[in-house]
Amino acid sequence: MDTNIPALHQALKAYNDAVDRQKLVAHYLDRKFMGRSPTQLETAEVHARRLDKEAALRKICTFPCPDFSVLRAKVKALNTILSSGETLGAHQQRGLLQSILQMGKDVAVG
Repeated sequence: MDTNIPALHQALKAYNDAVDRQKLVAHYLDRKFMGRSPTQLETAEVHARRLDKEAALRKICTFPCPDFSVLRAKVKALNTILSSGETLGAHQQRGLLQSILQMGKDVAVG
């Protein structure tokens, strides 16, 4: 097993943790639930959680692909993320393409 795959799984876990933390603070924006408008600190916390999620997604997209096993693991992780309704921004798309294009030409298939 390639040593890069556990690192990719760590990046996926960081993304999932960021999504969970974002869901925990999302109630700050719900006026019906809170009974008031969110404070600046609460709004900043929601924004920080969104940035954490985007950073984790960017790390997954830009993760280097030295061989096809890592590429396959990356595709599986991104399939899980995109199946949940998440979309890739322009920076994530460019990072994903760059990481795939930088694969060595001497990588054996199979």
